[in-house]
Amino acid sequence: MPVRVFVDFDGTITEIDTLVFLLDRYGGPAWREIEDRVEAGTLSEEQGLRDEIALIRAPWAEALGSVLAEVVVDPGFAAFAAWCRDRGWPLAILSGGLAPLIRAVLAREDLDHLALHANDLAFDGDGRWRVVPAATPRLRGLCNHCKSHWLEAARREGARVVYAGDGTTDRCPAERADLVFAKGALADWCAGRGMDHVPFARFDEVRVWLDGPAGAAWAAAAGAPRA
Repeated sequence: MPVRVFVDFDGTITEIDTLVFLLDRYGGPAWREIEDRVEAGTLSEEQGLRDEIALIRAPWAEALGSVLAEVVVDPGFAAFAAWCRDRGWPLAILSGGLAPLIRAVLAREDLDHLALHANDLAFDGDGRWRVVPAATPRLRGLCNHCKSHWLEAARREGARVVYAGDGTTDRCPAERADLVFAKGALADWCAGRGMDHVPFARFDEVRVWLDGPAGAAWAAAAGAPRA
């Protein structure tokens, strides 16, 4: 049975969230009140992200330069992506963030060949940043980019799904995955609900787990191809 691997970007592949980085630097403190409402469930992620991004006051070139200078990628991610490729497990990055930022970081790391699905970005006449929601269907209508759409499409094609994430927008896809690797707030959320998951901090740990006895047992049960 084929395996598809989906990985969140901000805070999962990167060591810090690019949007949090930009909002702290260029958005002022109001974004944290918006985020608290999203976390509390009184504001949708869809609207929350749009409201937060609209707070950013920075020229694109300056903001992008700051991200490229300061946002670090997990040093084990490239090796993990190569591991997936060698086993014939297609890997795609799913993000609730902004594709232009993500593509630039991936290009810096020579990883821009990887499949990416995320929101886009536009600028209003006054220079204000504006989220352009991803064009993919939204299963629950709560996010600008429905990550779960991609997992459901893979499952309809008969694939077993692996998902790795760290935050609020990773909860829904984690519920639809056959194997979940979770870090940070997502790991806490999974643990609090008794949801099966593999905690991790670095992608080297994910690769070691998949190469080890537990990973071999999962792959065998899934009928997954292995090198």
